[in-house]
Amino acid sequence: MSQTDLYALDGASHRKGKIMSKPTFCVAASVLSLVLVGCGGSSGPTAPTSPPAPPPPVNIAGAWSGTFETQTYTTTPIVIDLVQVGGTVTGTWASSGGTVRPYGNVNGTVDTTTFAGTITYNYSNGPTCSGSFSGNSTLNTLNWSSPGFTTGSCGLSAPGNPLSVRFVLQRR
Repeated sequence: MSQTDLYALDGASHRKGKIMSKPTFCVAASVLSLVLVGCGGSSGPTAPTSPPAPPPPVNIAGAWSGTFETQTYTTTPIVIDLVQVGGTVTGTWASSGGTVRPYGNVNGTVDTTTFAGTITYNYSNGPTCSGSFSGNSTLNTLNWSSPGFTTGSCGLSAPGNPLSVRFVLQRR
């Protein structure tokens, strides 16, 4: 018998029996090692981790006061009351001074720092026009701007619809 053969003693008769050759044993041991390494140290696949939740939107609900500024008309004091559910904002605004006393609705969304939405412009016996607004929003200040109320005719005589409009507000 060659030296590369492995033998086992049979416990009952104390005789030697050939188990396997050394090369076959090495291959079998290698395969067994790989199987054990692949199975060891882990209780199974890990679940994928969820991305972190986005930060909540800034809370701009409540009462605000400030100015309605435009390049085509005199700056007017206004008040705004906003309701917020998640990132959705609705509300109303009204002039608290001046002769025309415009008013309107606010509809939009807010994230952690910015509002984007539509604001309407109305006045007594006049048609409704609207504009797209966006701008900074914090807990205590709102600074929203728009090219103007450009959707529809506000029904105003010259100089016409308010253009380059800004709402500059502080929490009341």
